[in-house]
Amino acid sequence: KKHNHSIVQALIQTIRNIDYDALVISGDITNVSHPKEFEEAKELLAPLLDERVFMVPGNHDRYQKKSVHPVPLFESFFGPFLGTKIESDSYLRKKEIAGHTFFGWDSNQPLAIAK
Repeated sequence: KKHNHSIVQALIQTIRNIDYDALVISGDITNVSHPKEFEEAKELLAPLLDERVFMVPGNHDRYQKKSVHPVPLFESFFGPFLGTKIESDSYLRKKEIAGHTFFGWDSNQPLAIAK
């Protein structure tokens, strides 16, 4: 079922009118991690996407296997906003914004047992 984008657009406009230092987008920007959903999400979120944004994917953003292999879709669309991994095999990501360090828990990584 399609969602009413006017609600999302109103929310985005409200956020744009707020004086903020950082914006955390904590995932589930897609429903079933289809490439078209990522395209639509990027288009909708474009007015907010700048150096003040920190994003962490939700489970719906990695719902299908093809969303992580061969190309990780969340990373390909929103890579500049993901910050960096603490360690290569870590679930934690961090990003420095306006003199503050933000940490996000990306628990959507495949576990060794699931590979």
